[in-house]
Amino acid sequence: MMRSVLFVVLASMVFFPGCRTFEPDPAPSFLSKMPARFSVDAGQATPIGNWWQLFGSDELDAIIKEAVDNNFDLKALRSKVDQAKASLAKEDAAFFPDIGFSAGGQRTATQVKKKYSTGSTYDGSHSWSGALTGSYTADVWGEAGAGKQSRLSILDAANQELRAATLELTAEITQTWIDIIAARNKVLILN
Repeated sequence: MMRSVLFVVLASMVFFPGCRTFEPDPAPSFLSKMPARFSVDAGQATPIGNWWQLFGSDELDAIIKEAVDNNFDLKALRSKVDQAKASLAKEDAAFFPDIGFSAGGQRTATQVKKKYSTGSTYDGSHSWSGALTGSYTADVWGEAGAGKQSRLSILDAANQELRAATLELTAEITQTWIDIIAARNKVLILN
């Protein structure tokens, strides 16, 4: 038994002399630091709102104006922006007290006939009432503030969605217009 163990140890030393565990190379260290904040625009340039006007074409301006004014998708997105604004205004109302007023009146009359042959008399009264109520809920736990922040985010998202759709539409129209101008120029060259 001892011989067989010794034989296995010696055989493993002959067949596996160069085996060792795999160790990966150490990862290189990065010398630069990550910025504290990231920005989409990176603060380099202000985006141009009506960028297609740089082409100086009245034809292109008219086409894009008609498309932007009459596009159903953009109309729906504008409605989403209006809805988000209304929702924000409703959420802002939570910061003000609720005041209510009610008024009312009542008239009661009774006809009294004393004798069969005599006339009747009316006995009546009027009563008026009014009430003014008010209530205010303090935003102790920040619920109204969080609701307002949520509505602001929804409004911002709706504005960004409208802006992106408008940019996409104007880019497609401008690309088609450029293709048409190129085709017109090819026709002029061929003629």
